[in-house]
Amino acid sequence: MHFLGNNVKYKLGLAVFLMTGVPMLAVLSLIIIFVLPEHNNDILMSGLVLLVVIVSWAGFSMAKKIVDLGGKAKIEKTMLAGRSRRNIASGVTSFSGDYPETPDFLDKVTGLYTFIFLRDKLKEEIVQAAYYQRPCSLLVVDIDDMKTYTKKFGDAKKREMINEIVHLMQKDIPPVGKIARFDASEFGVLLPETNKKEAMEIAQTLRVQVENLELSEELDNRITVSIGVGENPIDGINENEIMNKARKNVKRAKEQGGNKIVADWTR
Repeated sequence: MHFLGNNVKYKLGLAVFLMTGVPMLAVLSLIIIFVLPEHNNDILMSGLVLLVVIVSWAGFSMAKKIVDLGGKAKIEKTMLAGRSRRNIASGVTSFSGDYPETPDFLDKVTGLYTFIFLRDKLKEEIVQAAYYQRPCSLLVVDIDDMKTYTKKFGDAKKREMINEIVHLMQKDIPPVGKIARFDASEFGVLLPETNKKEAMEIAQTLRVQVENLELSEELDNRITVSIGVGENPIDGINENEIMNKARKNVKRAKEQGGNKIVADWTR
């Protein structure tokens, strides 16, 4: 049951022991009583039988409650994935959740969610990842030399280029992923249920596709991105630590000439 946390697994193990181990000990005691008649005591026997019934019922109830809890969590995760898949199929650029679609949470240019939204969702995902012992990663994607590109080709081409990159991100990330625009050239991609290796593979696919974008017939009209990767809990135990790590890795990628992906494999 991978959807159960370590603490819940411990409780489930205790419940199984109460249902099996304790009754077996009680049965052994009864056997000893019958084998050694001098220890035969009606009151003791009745007490042991009652103990077996009570403990077995308590163990059964505990196990049922824990399994029901895990099943409910698994259903909720499935429903979330289903909602996200429907959003992508219908062409929705932002991902539905418990947040209202207000200007505070939506980027005016792309229709994506904003930094505030993704930061709060990352915080929630970290809690879920810790409880269910599942990975959670973050990509920070920054467009290389966007000021130079804008100066050379103008705002209209810049908006076209940004929308093309957003389309690629929406196409490449898993259904449960979430995208937000942090600032003019920087984007965040939240990847629940994704470890660092898998996040790197997603980042590499995106990097190559951006590099190969046919924005026009002009050879110097190419664009690239630098990508930083962070994973919970390897790169941080809260949303600020993971975001800072991913952003630092973007800076390192740009210092190496851009069009690169950087991730730390040690803390």
